[in-house]
Amino acid sequence: MRARIGVKRCSPREVDRAVWVSPEQARTLLTRSSDRAPFDALTDLWDEGALETKAFVVLRHARAKKRSAWKGGEVDRPLTAQGLHHAVDLTGTLSAFGVDRVASSPWERCMATVRPYSELADTPVEMVPEITEAEAKRSPAQARRVFAKLLLGLRSSKRASGGEPGTVVCVHRPVLPLLLEVLAERAPNRVKALLPSVNPYLRTGEMLVAHVLPRHRRGVRVIAVERHRVPR
Repeated sequence: MRARIGVKRCSPREVDRAVWVSPEQARTLLTRSSDRAPFDALTDLWDEGALETKAFVVLRHARAKKRSAWKGGEVDRPLTAQGLHHAVDLTGTLSAFGVDRVASSPWERCMATVRPYSELADTPVEMVPEITEAEAKRSPAQARRVFAKLLLGLRSSKRASGGEPGTVVCVHRPVLPLLLEVLAERAPNRVKALLPSVNPYLRTGEMLVAHVLPRHRRGVRVIAVERHRVPR
């Protein structure tokens, strides 16, 4: 991907030898018995196809100027200087999760949050009017349907360059509960318990990464979640 940031190689002093081996051989090479249980769990998940997930990233926009300090309207209220820097910092993490579809509320503070990544990855931003604060408040059911459609889109999405594609959706804090409801409907109880449930749900510029199994016997299934706030 164009947005992929180079990774600095570790010091040669840290590695004696690098070699590819089969999973069976790898297990015999583990010197600590406590390492075998997680290794066995990993290989079992691989055999079951449970590792073939796609990332669905829920991103709250970066820090915006306060309403009291902005003389314009909500539609064009911009990010602060700190928020703009944070938007740039997000590019590495979004790239790491293979994001190649970018959707956003068309309001400026959301668009500005994903714009650096969109430009770096040469991926246009899909503007979704139904998930602005105003529209989601007017019709929460429609906002939920749009979120569900974006999530279900992972079933058929393919990346020409290979690998599993991912989606990022940039939204406003008041809209987050609707999106979280959509994820909860498609998650087992152990994953539901990990979803944010207290306002503000996510901090500004923070992302919730849902790992989605697109071809599950119950349909699209959220099998794990993690949260990231990219440090400057």
